[in-house]
Amino acid sequence: AVEMVSGCGTKTAGLVIGGDIGGTNQPISTVQEWNGSAWSTSTGGTMSTVRNQLCGGGINTAAWVACGNDGSTTESNTTSFWDDSSWTAGATVSTGRRNHGGAGSTDECWIVGGYDGSAKLASTEEYNGTSWSAGGNIGTAADGMMGGGGNTYNAFITGGSESGGMSAKSNIYNGTAWSLGGNLNIGGHRYNSSGGIPSDGWSGGGYSGGSWTGNTWAELYNGTAWTTTGSLSSSRSTGAGGN
Repeated sequence: AVEMVSGCGTKTAGLVIGGDIGGTNQPISTVQEWNGSAWSTSTGGTMSTVRNQLCGGGINTAAWVACGNDGSTTESNTTSFWDDSSWTAGATVSTGRRNHGGAGSTDECWIVGGYDGSAKLASTEEYNGTSWSAGGNIGTAADGMMGGGGNTYNAFITGGSESGGMSAKSNIYNGTAWSLGGNLNIGGHRYNSSGGIPSDGWSGGGYSGGSWTGNTWAELYNGTAWTTTGSLSSSRSTGAGGN
């Protein structure tokens, strides 16, 4: 059992990466791999850096993770990349953060929002396979955004915690600027999971209202509006998603 994780891949080939096992800041380096029928820790590699409250993306044979917390008091600005054989350190981002969103492939990925240790963030950083650079800011700084979907030129993120409370927004990115998409039906929420692309996305789980109990809600996005779909079999939050 693990929380505050990242994840990527498909329903027949996925990874759950890092996270926390204690609820009191005990980050791990473990990677768990799903082959369509069973989970294994033997083929998923082990990160060189323990991390929780991180984000990542890619597929089970080519994945990445960025930032999070390594158990210290400083939010990490480091990244790690998986090549189906081992994890290696990648270029650092300019602003260390945790509880942020992100998605994409190992050569076209992005991160947005989060918490830098003193304030919520609105900034985006994009990776081109070599280095990270600044992208467009989301309209309102937010943290508590888990997952996200799409590459740097066609991405989305939902929910999160803004200064005025929890958000029901979906933010859509075109590679240059963020704009608002349709609002979720569930209302404001944070620490939910999401994945897909802006024209075919999903979001679910997380916390809503003043509760710290995970939800079973799930919604699908068609590029214009969100509609409710089948509920998760068990309530959860601070989880991971994929494509």
